[in-house]
Amino acid sequence: MSNPSPASGARSLGTRWLLGPPLAGLAAAALVLGGTVSAPAQPLARMTGSILHPLPDQAVRSLPYNASADNLGTTQRYELFRNTAPPGRAAYVMGSSELSSPAPQSPSRFLVKHVSDADLFLSGRGYVQSLPHALELAAVAPLLAPRRVTLIVSPQWFAPGGISSSAMKEVYSPSFYQALLDNPSVTDDTKDRITARLTDLMGPDWVRTTARTTTPSRNPLQWLDDTAHRVSLAGAALQLELASSGTLPAVFPDPPARPGQVPLAELDWDAAQKEADTMGAAASHNEFHIADTYYTTYVEPNREAAKGSLAGIDFAADSPEWGDLDLFLQVAKETGIEVMLVSVPMNGRWYDFTGYPVERRATYYDRVRKVAADHHVELADFSSEEYTDYFLYDIMHLGWKGWLDVTRACLDFGRRP
Repeated sequence: MSNPSPASGARSLGTRWLLGPPLAGLAAAALVLGGTVSAPAQPLARMTGSILHPLPDQAVRSLPYNASADNLGTTQRYELFRNTAPPGRAAYVMGSSELSSPAPQSPSRFLVKHVSDADLFLSGRGYVQSLPHALELAAVAPLLAPRRVTLIVSPQWFAPGGISSSAMKEVYSPSFYQALLDNPSVTDDTKDRITARLTDLMGPDWVRTTARTTTPSRNPLQWLDDTAHRVSLAGAALQLELASSGTLPAVFPDPPARPGQVPLAELDWDAAQKEADTMGAAASHNEFHIADTYYTTYVEPNREAAKGSLAGIDFAADSPEWGDLDLFLQVAKETGIEVMLVSVPMNGRWYDFTGYPVERRATYYDRVRKVAADHHVELADFSSEEYTDYFLYDIMHLGWKGWLDVTRACLDFGRRP
């Protein structure tokens, strides 16, 4: 999956706060110098915390989904969510460009519209594969509650070259790499293996750019956004401090259900699947049963060139991605994080057309199963859905019916008692 765009609905988190940039800068000067909330700054912290703190029915609910290229490289978004949302509200899910699927059943749309008390905390975008997620896992592991992570594994990750150097540079997080080095639970051997892999991909100069070195942002307004993040986190930390004395509640409760929302336990998944089937049929009128908008834009103009073009591909071969997935699972083991892998199917009709035979595809699915078994992690295996109408939105990304099944599996795993 190589869509380079950020997650769906991407916007900087600063746009969610009620505090304007000038006041954010003033608050940051008082609150964040030295990284602590000083005693003289506490009155200002109380004021900015109440103004800047996310509203429970808007900003807290948006945090699992409003990701950008910048905030996906730090743990701040998750820290703020964890410090403000009710415990167990969201299950942590890592993936790549399928997280930006325009299907109405993608979690950022479906759960917010239909469910009142549960979310998936989505982390990932195009080009993010096992290796960058291994760094992220090392960074987020000390914060996770509950201590479970789902990784949505895409067959296309396992192309012969694995993640490319340019892709790794695009998604590399110095903050996450430094957190890996600082995490005492990760063994020196695993740190060395990851560092060697990063060095091989990007060269030593990129790897030396750690969290203690500032890297320029693509967004010229990112300083203001980072300031808002830091002030918000300071306000959230102060709120928790006050909560310990009984002055304030520790977290916002779940907001009242809006029209159309029900508790997760009452959601009618069968009805949702029927609606997804209807939506998929209305949006797809081509032989691959994918969105017409995608077909006419990307497939139809290149149809003849694509025919038989994947006859030589084998995702089950020794792609470097298999080693990167092993590194991800090793970090999980050493940090005590339970993992569920999600095996996304290939589009059977498309891969038949492009010459990647079903027997060879089965070998790939078997290898994913073996990885899960060898590492003693759970597997949500959807490989049998290759020919299920509307399971995929296009030739690779989860769609109307697929996202419902994957969302349900992620919630069942991530919110398990």
